Amino acid sequence: MAATRTLSAENRLEIGKTQASKLRRKGLIPAVVYGHNKETQNISVDNKEFVKYLHRSGESSIVGIKLGDERIQSIVKEVQYHPISEDVLHVDFQRLEENEKIKLAIPIKFDHMDILQGSTAVMAHPLDEIEIQCMPRHIPEHSIHIDVKSLKMGDTIHVSDLELFKDENIEVLDDADRVVASLSDVKEMKVETETEEDGPIYESQASILS
Repeated sequence: MAATRTLSAENRLEIGKTQASKLRRKGLIPAVVYGHNKETQNISVDNKEFVKYLHRSGESSIVGIKLGDERIQSIVKEVQYHPISEDVLHVDFQRLEENEKIKLAIPIKFDHMDILQGSTAVMAHPLDEIEIQCMPRHIPEHSIHIDVKSLKMGDTIHVSDLELFKDENIEVLDDADRVVASLSDVKEMKVETETEEDGPIYESQASILS
């Protein structure tokens, strides 16, 4: 088990909203490290370094935390964002143990969504992440990527179709038959909607790009 990146951190002796605001003005992010029956540690990490880590590795990859002489292997468990500016407000890190399984969510990213612009295609994606359980050494290094270019009209991708599902070292906790994404024609959907007694289909989960 090895971290793909290491972040320097400092102990945070004072807590509370006022102190958290002071840290953010200094370019630091309030954070905590918890897990494995150890006392929760209040720390702070550099904002720029953490944001750079997220862009490169994503929230599901292993990150090392350098806290004085201590080296902590962890994973980002939760990130709190400002509702308007989307700045990072707080981070929860969970400690990892080499021989202990961990549950986590792997984000799903859709590549080349822009090719749907100006078309009658509708991409429905009811799942934004996949829940898994595995040893830390088997945690995927990247998010799940689905290339929209590879989909044809009428295609449906289920959890069981993902490469992640076929990895014997990873236990996927979501049902194998759950729909991850589907591509439909909005014209055909309108025809079907007119014959449906229960109202429009896909209305709550489809992204119509026009």
